[in-house]
Amino acid sequence: PEALVRELRRDDSAVLRLIREFLVAQVGSQLPDAEPELLAELAVRLGLSFVLMPDSTIPFEDERALHALLAPLLAQNAGASE
Repeated sequence: PEALVRELRRDDSAVLRLIREFLVAQVGSQLPDAEPELLAELAVRLGLSFVLMPDSTIPFEDERALHALLAPLLAQNAGASE
């Protein structure tokens, strides 16, 4: 974790840039009306928080429970963009 944090804290972090660019392309192709740069930035930062602090109450190991948790959030977000 220390090496990852050191790399990510650099202003020109290649790791952060590559992940962000990959996600911008994914978001842009899946959600054409979204703001890909913003969503990619949020996803990178959220994902890094799980890498650096893995203890969580989110049920990642239980796909059904995870779906039940996230489905209302995704539905709410989809309704907000209409």
